[in-house]
Amino acid sequence: MKKSSFKTLSWLNYVQYEKEALQQYYQTVSMFTNVKRIDKAFKRRRILDVLLWVPKADKFNKKYMYEYLFYRSFMRDHDLPMIVLRIILLFFIIMFWIGNLYVSLIFSLFGIYLIVLQMSQIYTAQAYLLWPKVWPVSRTYIQDSYIRYSHKIVFAITLIFAFMFTVTHPAQFFYALAFPLWGYLLNRVLSKSIYKKERELSD
Repeated sequence: MKKSSFKTLSWLNYVQYEKEALQQYYQTVSMFTNVKRIDKAFKRRRILDVLLWVPKADKFNKKYMYEYLFYRSFMRDHDLPMIVLRIILLFFIIMFWIGNLYVSLIFSLFGIYLIVLQMSQIYTAQAYLLWPKVWPVSRTYIQDSYIRYSHKIVFAITLIFAFMFTVTHPAQFFYALAFPLWGYLLNRVLSKSIYKKERELSD
């Protein structure tokens, strides 16, 4: 230790690092309760609280807890739930207003693609930040949890699009059966691209 010297130590950089680390901690805490004096807080939307179940004792482990944290991030994220809701409402209005079968089909598939693309930011925003430091587990558990979480969310969203398509084109409702498959394939492809970037960053 006596032989070590730090001639280029920048205290300003360390102060900024501590400030950013503290903000990350506040953001994680704000997922569970309101936190004052924070740059970006997660919002509590009470109408979505029913979708946030309390994990049972046997699920409170490294294999399942990250899935619960992904759900909580999605429900309390500052922008993402409202972005998803706006996309769904906008595309439903367009489908109902135009009324063309092929336009509705293309817009439904494109809307599902946009939402799946937006949802992938949950993994990049959370899996790289504070969680692995607070609860360090193998990256495989985090990826498996994201796969379970994202497939369930995407399936629910594709059912909403299928319902909207059926409302606008009841005679051709069978086209909507392809929406869950489309969402599943999209989610698999985009998830693999996220993991590929993750491996490149780790290398």
